[in-house]
Amino acid sequence: CHSYDVGSPTSQNESNNSFTSAQTLQTYGFVDLEQTPIIDFFLEGKDKCADGASSSTDAVLTLRSSITPAVLTKSEVCKSCEELSQSTYITEVRNLMQQSGMLEEGWEYWDLPSLSSRDGTRGDALNNLPDELLISLNASLPDELITICCLNFLPDETLDELLQDEDNVLLNAEVLEDFFLGKLVLQAIINAVKAKLKSYKVQVNYSDRKEDADATALLRVLNEVFENENCLDSSSLCWGENVASDARALSKLKSSNVRNNPGVDKFLYGFVVSLEERACLIEIRKKACDMIDQI
Repeated sequence: CHSYDVGSPTSQNESNNSFTSAQTLQTYGFVDLEQTPIIDFFLEGKDKCADGASSSTDAVLTLRSSITPAVLTKSEVCKSCEELSQSTYITEVRNLMQQSGMLEEGWEYWDLPSLSSRDGTRGDALNNLPDELLISLNASLPDELITICCLNFLPDETLDELLQDEDNVLLNAEVLEDFFLGKLVLQAIINAVKAKLKSYKVQVNYSDRKEDADATALLRVLNEVFENENCLDSSSLCWGENVASDARALSKLKSSNVRNNPGVDKFLYGFVVSLEERACLIEIRKKACDMIDQI
């Protein structure tokens, strides 16, 4: 719970200029809405990907020092690995290797381990890795993220060899040069990020809030802002699904005449943090997509 009685904005802005939006919100109970480069990141970059995320280097550099990182949990990554290991993607990669002559050239694939129970050395190695991984905007794949995926896909004999002289292991992007392992690890990361992005969607049914006067007033404002963003119907309003739409909505809210509404400002604080986190996830997904295309 945050306090919104934050005193003098001038002194606070001077002291928090190196904070992320989430840190500012946690410390002072507000987000600096005068400085929101996340809007430019999603709307003004020259080169945009399908969901509106700018890949402009300038936009990334502007945000990098102050943007709120996203979090991928170990359980989310492991779930993605398990789902991928049970999908047709594995067969598709194996067939590609067979048809392209890669097996004759010395490349290999293997039977994937059972992930129904991760115990023994595999489980111990996973337990030694952090439960939460911070995903920042530098668009590099954390070694811990790569390692978690590898621990889900490597065969037992390879894993035993890696852990022969130590209790834990940390692998880097060099292991992705192996065609089979690289394809699996990168696709698992892409799928994990895709699932995480879906979790940001919020859908509010008007009927569920009709007894709450403050919520109804806020929804009335949001309804006007999102009306041209294909985010509403006659019974509900949603956001958090399309970053370009959300960035446009944020821009409209910032310039609207309803900023004196405490409910609007509180909504904006969380909205900015959500967009910043999604920017980090989209950049890391873009990095993984670029890498998997190059394998």
